[in-house]
Amino acid sequence: PVVTAFHSVVPHPPKDIKKIIRYLARNSSSLIVMTNKAVEILKNDYGITSKNIVVIPHGIHEVPYEKSTIQKTKLGFKNKILISSFGLITSKKNYETVIEALPQVVTKYPNLLYLIMGRTHPGIAKIDGEKYRKSLKKLISRLNLEGNVKFINKYLDLNELHQYLRATDIFVSSGRGLNQIVSGTLSYAMGCGRPVIIIPFLHAKEVVTKD
Repeated sequence: PVVTAFHSVVPHPPKDIKKIIRYLARNSSSLIVMTNKAVEILKNDYGITSKNIVVIPHGIHEVPYEKSTIQKTKLGFKNKILISSFGLITSKKNYETVIEALPQVVTKYPNLLYLIMGRTHPGIAKIDGEKYRKSLKKLISRLNLEGNVKFINKYLDLNELHQYLRATDIFVSSGRGLNQIVSGTLSYAMGCGRPVIIIPFLHAKEVVTKD
């Protein structure tokens, strides 16, 4: 039997994508998606009414919950309020919106530090180099935020990522993709027990509560 797992399900698909997905569905004994919204999109936008669509939510690692102060101290960020974002850096992450909002917040919380974690996406780096990161650094300088924004310019292994997330007070996701059906970064942050500030993309609307 063939089982097909969809990482992404695009709403309002163009004809070629719709044709491929319908072909896969016809030739699969079962379909796996990661959100309930994906089931709805498959039915309404693709006309796939199979009863064998199974929802298996995005997995998280087993990470013991602890207060952020423990890992902050180990990382050298004691007495800081840490907000963080992580992932391969591209302009689609829209980090400039977070940075532009910081001056008002820093006025009230001068010990705030925003960590932008991750290296530039390799595909973007081949074409544009570090153009986007450099533009963010210019913005940080213009807003006098050099002491409030820090880049962790590397690909974090799993242990490092968990340590930084456990040190985080608030996780921020500012990307522009409102149709994103599943987000590993969101799942990891919530799996580490972090509150999130996030745009209302499809996965976030399903799993992030109003409080």
